Amino acid sequence: MESPFDQYLNTNYIPTDAEIEQVSAHLAPHEAELAQLESLISSLCFKRDRLQSYVASHRALISHPRRSPHDILEQIFLGCLPGTRNASIPRLWTSLHIPIKLIRGDAARVEAVVNWLERSAPFPLEISIQCPGFEGLWDDTHCTELNSQVYQYLSQFSHRWRSIPILDIQESQFMTRFASLAAPLLECITVTLEGRDDREYHRSGDPQLLSSDILMGPKLHTAHLHTLCPNHCVAALPSVWNNLTNLTLRQHNPHGHIHGGRRGGTVWNTQQFLTPQSLYFLLEACANLVSLRTQICDEYSGPNMPVMVQAPHLELLEILDGSDVSHGALVLFLSDHLLMTQLRTFRVTPTSLAAFPRSFFYALAGHSPLISNLSIPTDIFHKIRGGRFAEAVEILPFLNTLHMLLTQQRTLCPILHHLILDECSPMPLETWIDILHKHLDVQGGLRRVEVIFRYEAPEIVPDVEPFISRGLDLSIEYVPRNPMPPTTSPWTGLENV
Repeated sequence: MESPFDQYLNTNYIPTDAEIEQVSAHLAPHEAELAQLESLISSLCFKRDRLQSYVASHRALISHPRRSPHDILEQIFLGCLPGTRNASIPRLWTSLHIPIKLIRGDAARVEAVVNWLERSAPFPLEISIQCPGFEGLWDDTHCTELNSQVYQYLSQFSHRWRSIPILDIQESQFMTRFASLAAPLLECITVTLEGRDDREYHRSGDPQLLSSDILMGPKLHTAHLHTLCPNHCVAALPSVWNNLTNLTLRQHNPHGHIHGGRRGGTVWNTQQFLTPQSLYFLLEACANLVSLRTQICDEYSGPNMPVMVQAPHLELLEILDGSDVSHGALVLFLSDHLLMTQLRTFRVTPTSLAAFPRSFFYALAGHSPLISNLSIPTDIFHKIRGGRFAEAVEILPFLNTLHMLLTQQRTLCPILHHLILDECSPMPLETWIDILHKHLDVQGGLRRVEVIFRYEAPEIVPDVEPFISRGLDLSIEYVPRNPMPPTTSPWTGLENV
């Protein structure tokens, strides 16, 4: 197309105002024609798409596959299923939850368990077993035989176990079916043992539990053992158990009807908790422990312990719920017989009875100077002479996190960075608000506070904005005093074991 402005096109010429008006007038009819063409193209494209859709739907009606016999189509779709491909990827089959109650009496489900494990090829297995516990005593002969087959099949794969929780199994069954198995790849194990009645609960238990072959694997570093009689198990502990770094040893009390001691609404047989003497033997055998969680009975009997036992790698010591440390034997042991130079975290759960004198903190600072996280119940504060709790904890130079029960005492600790206030008894809202304001007023290093209320959340929760505006990271959590235990499903498995 010829233009009256050809000589200026594709050059650096700058048109005058008059020439700009001429160019605009020249383009007006061309732009109008271009808009008409665009509209026509859009209309034609719409008609084309509509016709294509109309024709395609009719073509599908007369297509050859539509007239294929049904049995041929069925074979085509079955041949396209990804089952063969999945079965040829062993890593997809290395994790399995096995609820014995669900598969007992069903041979097809037993076979499915075996097929699943076989498809994992040579890879390490992470499996969990939910046993029927004492309910299995009333199984008929057929169910019992199938259960035995499952345990037998599982034992054939013990050389590939890497992680295995075994929950709610009778102590006798565990010692018969699992204790003697060799598991060279096992890294983590959880066992909860059940007794069939009160008499079995009160008896001494099998002392060979901790020395069983399954717990002696060269790679085992974590063990969570919930047994009937923890103290009796320690008596037969092997002299060296150096591979273990994380241990939880506590009493399993699923029914809550055993007499002996009550803590936090749960009835415990405290006579079976670890004594300070047993704790000494445990720490001596497990020289490489990094974390230890257990229940303590403050009774002491037997020969005197050596002057000092060292736990050179222990970073966490937690005295679990139900423990009774109110008589001084444990305090004496921690102060005079235990050296934990690397200890960072020391916890005593709120449901334990505790009475630590002020001198204990001096001993703790001398034997464990690196403690940065301290969790202790209110009873300890009340036993400190003169109520000078702040002076006691300030002896710990690296302490920055404190978990304590909320009290009327309004204790101030300017050295803290992280404070957890656990309210186990009803307290006016103004009390803990006043405590927080006082902590902020002393201009210490407090940066984060967690407040835990042991009841249902109210309709109107406290306003945290005044604290946030002062630079405090504040969180409020409402936890029921007696929360429902977590439920497990055969289909979803175990969340935390």
